[in-house]
Amino acid sequence: MEFTGENILEFGKHFPDDKSCLAYLSELKWSKGFVCTKCGHTKHTVRKKNYARDCNRCHHIESPTAGTFFHRLRFGQQKAFGIMFEMMATTKGISASQVARRYGISRTTARESEQLCKAV
Repeated sequence: MEFTGENILEFGKHFPDDKSCLAYLSELKWSKGFVCTKCGHTKHTVRKKNYARDCNRCHHIESPTAGTFFHRLRFGQQKAFGIMFEMMATTKGISASQVARRYGISRTTARESEQLCKAV
């Protein structure tokens, strides 16, 4: 389920809600298989509600967002995906002020998102 488009309509169809964004992150994160960060075990159970992985040995639960830009966000995954999409797809870039207005987030959060996109 790779997304490589630059079309905002395709983006909206591909990521219509937070759950589809989590599914996408889950596929990317564990594309080469799951390895528990606590005990190193590879057998796991997938939680259908949020696509997290539950280690069968130590029962450590790892979210698809853990260790990513999307971890501990104060707003939805779909909004975060939209911000990343706009910052990556626009050739001239988009200012933090525009992102803040367009997505209803603070300028500080928008600036942090901008810095993370530049790092990517």
